[in-house]
Amino acid sequence: MTAGSTTQETPSQVLRHEGVPAFFAALLSDELATALWVFTLGWVASRASTVTGTGVILLASGLPYALMLVLGGSLTDRLGSARVAVWTLLARVMVMLGWWWAALEGHASSGTLIVGAVLVGAIAGVHQPAMTSYPVQLVPDEGQASSMVIERGLARFAQGGAGFAAGLLTEHWGVGGPAAVAAALLILALAVVAVLGRGLPSVSAATAVPSEKVLSHLVGGLRWVGDRPILRRTLAVQSAVSALVGSLLLVLLPLRARAAGWTPASYGWAFGAFGVGMLFGVLGALWAAERRGGVGVYGSVVLALGGCLSVAALGVAQSAAWTATLAGAAGLLFGPVGPTLSGYLRGVARADADAAVSGRAMAVLLLMTDAVEPLVLFIAAAIVAAISVDQAALLLGGLAALACVWAGSGLRGLR
Repeated sequence: MTAGSTTQETPSQVLRHEGVPAFFAALLSDELATALWVFTLGWVASRASTVTGTGVILLASGLPYALMLVLGGSLTDRLGSARVAVWTLLARVMVMLGWWWAALEGHASSGTLIVGAVLVGAIAGVHQPAMTSYPVQLVPDEGQASSMVIERGLARFAQGGAGFAAGLLTEHWGVGGPAAVAAALLILALAVVAVLGRGLPSVSAATAVPSEKVLSHLVGGLRWVGDRPILRRTLAVQSAVSALVGSLLLVLLPLRARAAGWTPASYGWAFGAFGVGMLFGVLGALWAAERRGGVGVYGSVVLALGGCLSVAALGVAQSAAWTATLAGAAGLLFGPVGPTLSGYLRGVARADADAAVSGRAMAVLLLMTDAVEPLVLFIAAAIVAAISVDQAALLLGGLAALACVWAGSGLRGLR
């Protein structure tokens, strides 16, 4: 196929390209390690002396990530994804081993977690752009859509599997157990990425986006989105869903486990159920794309509304079994939302006469999802501290549902 071909490659065709299966194996290891750490972060943070302390720990983790994303994108443009990924994977291995050692020595306190969270967040801000752009060098243009689907599927699989495993590891090996396994997985990913990187072309400085233009790049994207009423609504849904998912996994579920005296395995079941639900949601979106032309924009908003109501229902569900069930239902309903709405955004951007619009549009999406998450997590923890976990679930789920209702009112019938 040529670069200008309109024929899109299937996932199986993407996997036939040299180096792609190996990269996806490394990506799965990387995603598993990330999910293991996220579980540990949520569990240990929920054990802080106060709920406000939990919010501070989560803010300490997310803020460096948000701040370093810009630097990460710039470094990836200048040095190449392979080179950046090798160094960030090595740094992640060292942090995981450091947390494991601290746990063995009995130093796995909230203060130690804050240090680890800051380091992990800062490294992730540089690491994520490198791993996200890596497939661009391995897969041709016509295979990028299928590559993205595979990447999302691996991430959801990792989130589910690691959630279940992390609960059991923590229960039997302590809070250092997941980090030890994460370090081993990251070493595997490091070895694969280092070998693959030797065959990739060097980066041209002419293609790098100057750091001083990042802000104007983002402002231009905000103006472009602001001129398009439909995108204003779809991005509002994506922002609301992203904020609610982060609050669910890192605030609501672990703090409910703390309040009810649940074991780490109980939190792990709820955490894993959400990931499994997301995985089946993504697979359902793939099936719909093959058989019915896709879920559609309006359909995605309806599904998002259902997911928000599932989270709100946690406010009246008290048992661990019902909590895991509702978390799984939320994941299932949220699964198709991100791929469908992000795909719509990308399609609108590509149809624009300005070739640079695509990058600006994705920068806005990143701003409205990942970049604001630290503040959202802190606010969610503060709400729990002011009222209760149950009332916070009702409030946060209800507010996100209202955002979906507002967005849906202007999108009816849109595919």
